[in-house]
Amino acid sequence: MYAIRPNGSLKWTLTISDALTGVSIGSDGTLYIAGSNGGLYSVSSAGALKWSRQTGGSFYSGCPAIASDGTIYLAGANGFVYAFDSTGTNIWTYAARPGDSFKGSVTISPNGTILAASVSGAVYAINPDGTNQWISFNSGEFYFGAPGIAPDGTIYVADNSSGKIFAINPDGSAKWEYHSGSAFYGSVSVGSDGTAYALSYSGIAFAVGTDGSLQWS
Repeated sequence: MYAIRPNGSLKWTLTISDALTGVSIGSDGTLYIAGSNGGLYSVSSAGALKWSRQTGGSFYSGCPAIASDGTIYLAGANGFVYAFDSTGTNIWTYAARPGDSFKGSVTISPNGTILAASVSGAVYAINPDGTNQWISFNSGEFYFGAPGIAPDGTIYVADNSSGKIFAINPDGSAKWEYHSGSAFYGSVSVGSDGTAYALSYSGIAFAVGTDGSLQWS
């Protein structure tokens, strides 16, 4: 991995024997990196490896998510969501339904709930202590991206198969779905007014309002 200064010059490099999928930065400047071979790596801002942990799974894409208390969350293709503290201790491991899988990042809601969207179309809401809060089942497949959260707590996910954007209430119940006709391969971003923005695989950007109506594309 490489660290680049603001002027474009090379600051440092570090070799990690893994295919790295994404980097997140903690409040103290520590970097947390997920690897496709199931590794989680903690690297100082100076480029020194602080610790590494093997989960036994694999991370397909996305970055670790870091909570305000420093807890690190990431979801694996083996169907597990992991929580680690800043020293590398595995706090808990949450198991999805048998056969399910995660291939994107998790999102942390303002109240600390961890949200993970699976390839089977399920969205899992997990409490900060690792217990299940709810599971929402949707007629889609969620790859690569992370759920988006609106200011009112509405959760948005974009589907890889049918090209739908799903809106889910904070309690896990369905709110609405918008059918774009174009598959999505990524996260949904949410504006301050609650508008959901998603980019389709064919390169079309969609803006969908809080009532599920198309604003523009």
